[in-house]
Amino acid sequence: MSERAFPGSIAEAAARLRAGELTGVALAERCLARIATLQPELNAFITVTGDLALATARERDAELGSGRDRGPLHGIPIVHKDCFDTAGIRTTVGAEIFRTRVPQGDATLVRRLAAAGAIMLGKTQMNEFAAGMSGKNAFFGDAHNPWDTRRAPGGSSSGSAGAVAARLCLGASGTDGGGSIRLPAAWTGIVGLRPTYGRVSKAGAYPRSYSFDCAGPLAGNVADLALLHQAIAGADPNDPESLPDPVPGYAPAPPGDLRGIRLGIVQDFSLRDVADDVAQALRDALPVFTGLGAELHHVR
Repeated sequence: MSERAFPGSIAEAAARLRAGELTGVALAERCLARIATLQPELNAFITVTGDLALATARERDAELGSGRDRGPLHGIPIVHKDCFDTAGIRTTVGAEIFRTRVPQGDATLVRRLAAAGAIMLGKTQMNEFAAGMSGKNAFFGDAHNPWDTRRAPGGSSSGSAGAVAARLCLGASGTDGGGSIRLPAAWTGIVGLRPTYGRVSKAGAYPRSYSFDCAGPLAGNVADLALLHQAIAGADPNDPESLPDPVPGYAPAPPGDLRGIRLGIVQDFSLRDVADDVAQALRDALPVFTGLGAELHHVR
């Protein structure tokens, strides 16, 4: 598959899979080939599960061929931060002490994405025990930013963000207590979501901080992020902090329509200790948001 032929989004990949223009196997093979090429430079992965990915892709192709469609993530290649338990596959949490740890069961998030038809390519690099914002790891090596390998990709979901940004996959999982999804998403130019606390189950994820941890998705665009979040959100009896509320539809608003959206500008924080070009980018964005219908509220 040529670089130009690689899908630009989950939605595009899904449409081409159903039209017979693309197979899950071909998509997984392309991702694995790119991982093999770029992993030495990026170090986005702790474990690559190539054989499992191809076997799963063959199953998903056979299902589509027989009329079974699991939904918009059917046949979509994704990766998981290495703090989510995966049955029979080592889950290190980025720590030397867990280098050979192999869980017996899947985390709820992993199980839900598999049930939705996603194909796991591997487990991604992270700061040890999800503690840090740099992507540095003394045991498994440092992760690198695909836009400039001299720079950090952010952390602690460093490998997940780097893999999405480098187009090694079409989506990823991460966790966020104090910025561990949001920071690497920002530093690598993708999108990430720290959901409402309890909206996505943390069962089977390393408990960095019970009162702050959130599990969430990373993707190349907001529409893809919504598809991933739809699949993982929902109550879970195995997570005592899980919200019982029904899961709404997360389809994004039509492009260019922000009517009904309220944005808070924190006057005494948003532009404090910020580089001039970053501050100017925020100022330039505000009239764009209002022009699309958003309401701005200045708060302290």
